[in-house]
Amino acid sequence: LYVSAMLDPLWIADMDNIIIDINPAFTRLFGYERDEVIGSSIFDFLDEESEKIMRRQFHERDKGIASTYQISIISKTEGLIPVLISGAPLIENGEVIGKIGIIKDFRHELALRDALKEERDYTEAIMDSMVDTLLVIDREYRIVKANMAARVSAGQNVTGKHCHSVFHASGEWCFLRGMECPVKIVFDTGKPYKTIHEHSDATGSSIFHEIIAYPVKDRYGEVKHAVEIMRDITERKRFEDEIELKNRELTTLNSISKILSRSLKAEDIFNNVLDRIVDLLGMDGGGIFFLDEMNRVLKCKYHRGMSEDFIKSTGRIKVGDDIPGRVALTGQSIITPDISKDTRSERSVLRHSGIKGYACIPIRGKE
Repeated sequence: LYVSAMLDPLWIADMDNIIIDINPAFTRLFGYERDEVIGSSIFDFLDEESEKIMRRQFHERDKGIASTYQISIISKTEGLIPVLISGAPLIENGEVIGKIGIIKDFRHELALRDALKEERDYTEAIMDSMVDTLLVIDREYRIVKANMAARVSAGQNVTGKHCHSVFHASGEWCFLRGMECPVKIVFDTGKPYKTIHEHSDATGSSIFHEIIAYPVKDRYGEVKHAVEIMRDITERKRFEDEIELKNRELTTLNSISKILSRSLKAEDIFNNVLDRIVDLLGMDGGGIFFLDEMNRVLKCKYHRGMSEDFIKSTGRIKVGDDIPGRVALTGQSIITPDISKDTRSERSVLRHSGIKGYACIPIRGKE
């Protein structure tokens, strides 16, 4: 009575895989009458692929192991019907004497699964069509999804990796190193956040990204993930920096012209001009050397950001000696990003002074 009332089809097979019983639900789903099924091999109702799966499953039944698996069964009127089978061995006195299978019509679930896959594929196609990098990041700061632009930019499959290890080559979270982390801000505030970060591309070159991070919330309003959209603004940043530098240059030139119009005193002019140049170049200090033509000596008369002790040791240089002396002799500038590693400064007193970036430029008068 219980078996006949079941909504799901059921079949029972002996050790030779011959069907010895079915319930009415089997007839309703597959269209076969009872006498058309009883005595037939289970494999008579399977296509080639499903038969392979079934034989592997029956091997498990013979060992007394139950399992759930998906195959397709040939119906009488509708062709192949995808089903999910819960199979179990029939055991009597410790021996397997047959097997039972409870069958679930899987067409609706399969259609839903296919629809979900199609939707996921469509979503991924949209993400991959974006030229901007798109990342989905969880609360462990691990990338759970990334588009094609992200994979190309990083030169690797970034899914499953921490964002700070991919884009900053660091094992530490950005905010622990004093950096502004848009993902952390999104998780903390639940609101979108925008910033600019300097990253490294697949070749190790420095690039700038404008980052907009958005919260992804569950139905309770809790932020589960953060979506980051990163746009490469390296060219724009360089252009903006150039514009800013030009503006600073123009401002400096304008202030220098005002200095000259206000006073012709050398002390006023050189002190103020030195301040403007140090500020324009973003340096920590500087000095102006004057040439004593009779004694062929350079003397540092005006300086900023340098101690008096330092000026005493370096503020008087013979023409041709050290870096300022060579610049005075040749009229050619010497500029270096790290004076301690520059071969031109091997005999310079500046080499071990702690100075790094250094620029020495001639000031010409008359010819």
